[in-house]
Amino acid sequence: MKTEFFGIVDFISFLGWLVIFIIIAQFIFIQNREKSAYKYFLPHFYWKIILSVAFALTYTLYYNGGDTTAYYQGAVTLNRLFFESPLDYLQEIISTPSRTSIPSYFNQATGRPPEWIYPEANSWVVCKIASFFSFFSFGSYLTLNLFFGVISTWISWKFFIFLDNNTRIKTRYLALACLFIPSVGFWCSGLMKDTIVMCAILLSIMSFFKLFKRKYIHFYRTLFTFVLANYFLFITRPFVLIGIFIPFFILIILRLNKDKPVLVRFLTRTTGILFALVCLIVYLRSSELGEFSSDQILETAKVIHSDFKVNERYTGKRYDLGLNDFSPTSLVLAIPGAVIATLYRPFIWEFEGPLMFIIGIESLFFIYFTVRFFLVNRRVASLSILYKKELLLFALLFILIFGYFVGFTSGLFGVLARLKAPALPFFLLLLFSRDQKEDLKDIDDEKLIT
Repeated sequence: MKTEFFGIVDFISFLGWLVIFIIIAQFIFIQNREKSAYKYFLPHFYWKIILSVAFALTYTLYYNGGDTTAYYQGAVTLNRLFFESPLDYLQEIISTPSRTSIPSYFNQATGRPPEWIYPEANSWVVCKIASFFSFFSFGSYLTLNLFFGVISTWISWKFFIFLDNNTRIKTRYLALACLFIPSVGFWCSGLMKDTIVMCAILLSIMSFFKLFKRKYIHFYRTLFTFVLANYFLFITRPFVLIGIFIPFFILIILRLNKDKPVLVRFLTRTTGILFALVCLIVYLRSSELGEFSSDQILETAKVIHSDFKVNERYTGKRYDLGLNDFSPTSLVLAIPGAVIATLYRPFIWEFEGPLMFIIGIESLFFIYFTVRFFLVNRRVASLSILYKKELLLFALLFILIFGYFVGFTSGLFGVLARLKAPALPFFLLLLFSRDQKEDLKDIDDEKLIT
């Protein structure tokens, strides 16, 4: 398998594209070097490229394959199908894969998709996306990882610049939260579903706040980005939409009556809460929403939790939240443990292998920043600030909802470390919320998204 990914053509393709991307990055830096935030641009670029390559090498040399290599093989199969029959390729791209059989147009000439990836529509779509970039990679796995790494680099950089221009948080702390978290850089820089999900989350949130605060230059472009980002979440990891849109809805309710009299605020917010409760009741009683139906989500959570817990195919150290059943009481009682697992585990003493050891060290820093948040300058760090700061309120709600689902379903530290990555930048934004730029202290909060 190793020689399959490291041939002469693979290295030539990778080095050629790497040189092109470095030239582009240097040009962008030279054009913007006067801007103080751009001192992080090249370090971030090389950091993500290094982690993208490290990710590819880790999975091919250390783990001897995995989801990422299966996505690559599926993309190559689709490329061969295109040259064999463009119409069949187009049909495959726009259709939902069968869960029972692989179409006959995948033959000896094209090869067959990985049988454990193809039946899962949310996984097979990664192969479809990768197949487009694979046309330009000359069939190189390393180059395909490089493409994903560069795209995620650009989106995370745009998100960082957006926050730097629109928040009070000091630039160096924003850089740490948005650009330099090791586990986020590792898991969300290569050919993985997690890279697509992370990019879509950042684009969705950035577009929402631009629309929400009317801070856009091109309305239709911003709206299109918002819709497209959430579409990608829908076809890759649908439960993330719940963690995003519930906070969106709450922010909209709070914003609509922010400047109204006290009685109007009370009535409209009460109405909004009642409306949300009615929607929740309707949602819980509905079975016509497909994958978004409450019974389907709960059943999915049960299956994932049980599968990761007992399936011997998934290797690595496991953790247990102490759930004996899936009753409503048990699910509620599991919330603190699940969220803590997402934000802080594996602890340093729970590591197994070098990769988990590094993540354990990272968890120590998160614990340190949490203690720092509550102990240093307690007045500024008061949680009441979240009610007035919309981005921070969103971050808190997103962390609680997303963190609960991830911590509850993962079961394996290896899976947890990968799935929790999108929550970590927003967690650090909360912990760094008191570290504000001194030159912005006289600026009206209405001009900022926090």
